[in-house]
Amino acid sequence: MNGPGKREKPGRSYGSRTLEKGLDVLHFLASGDILGWKSLRQVAAGAGVTLAEAHAALHPLLKRGLAEKAEKAGAFRAAAGGLGQYALKTQEALVRYGQELGLTRQRKE
Repeated sequence: MNGPGKREKPGRSYGSRTLEKGLDVLHFLASGDILGWKSLRQVAAGAGVTLAEAHAALHPLLKRGLAEKAEKAGAFRAAAGGLGQYALKTQEALVRYGQELGLTRQRKE
């Protein structure tokens, strides 16, 4: 249900389209050759969004250190440092979860 008396249509998403587009851009940047620079046109095409949507999505990714912009105008890539922080935290969480489930051994320090 979406609101009083309204039903969701099958296959229809009621999430934030702006967020989805931003995540599509981030996913594209973080896939494949993550160190390679991509033009705005390549980012838009790879993420399946318009040029304006790609540009709008890149701003918060740049601000949060998840993407970086080349000195030459219009080239972008995933920021290894920003994504690396999430990867490390994810790895640590997976190790703890595995330990809780008894799937991994705890390290002796």
